[in-house]
Amino acid sequence: MVVVRAFLMFDSNLTWQYMTPYLSLSRGINADHVASINLGFRLTWYILGFATAFIVRRFNYIRGIVWVSMAVNAIGVGLTLPSRHPHTSEAIVVLVEAIIGAGAGVAACAGLVVLQTTVDFKDIANISALDTLVTNIFSSIASAVGSAVWNTSLRNNLTEQLPESYHSQIASLIADTSKIAALPTDLTENWMNALGNSQWLMCTISTVFACVCFGLTLGLPSIDLDKCQQIMDTTNQVETKEMSDIQQ
Repeated sequence: MVVVRAFLMFDSNLTWQYMTPYLSLSRGINADHVASINLGFRLTWYILGFATAFIVRRFNYIRGIVWVSMAVNAIGVGLTLPSRHPHTSEAIVVLVEAIIGAGAGVAACAGLVVLQTTVDFKDIANISALDTLVTNIFSSIASAVGSAVWNTSLRNNLTEQLPESYHSQIASLIADTSKIAALPTDLTENWMNALGNSQWLMCTISTVFACVCFGLTLGLPSIDLDKCQQIMDTTNQVETKEMSDIQQ
């Protein structure tokens, strides 16, 4: 489960790393407007993740919850491919982000439950530390890979789309993408195509990793949360009794 959660973080970083500047440039909106669109992801992530914590306390179907949440996340990430177009309705973009947030939020909570219930009580701190370490490593790798893929793709696409007289400016345009919007209006369609193609590549890679995350969870063994809780309670009772005997 540590690997699954790490890949989920990797996928999330790739999905959102350049989505904000892309939405801002392609739709001609400011950062605050983009932030309001991104609320579709953030709100559903927190709300459904919080709700999952209560659901797993009442229902012993953690493996099914993980499967469904990972599938929903993969579907949502896949839907970013058509929804990335500048002319797509903003409501559709918000809906797609909400789908991703729902899947990722539930998966994050359910995955943590699986992680901590499949080890002995005394090992929870160790496995949690390992999970944090691996997740942070994958997050850093995703940022580096995302930057390399985006910069290379955008440079190639701008070279194809812009007239040769602008090729000397491509490096500065990539370094500060806000300069792209300042290009002459007759080149708007060109640079929008370049941005769209680069974002398509990022979304495609993210979709592949989302599917990999789902595939990895299919090997998840059956987990009896009630039995895990009973074992934990029994262990606590034994330790409490031993401490009482020592004190006496």
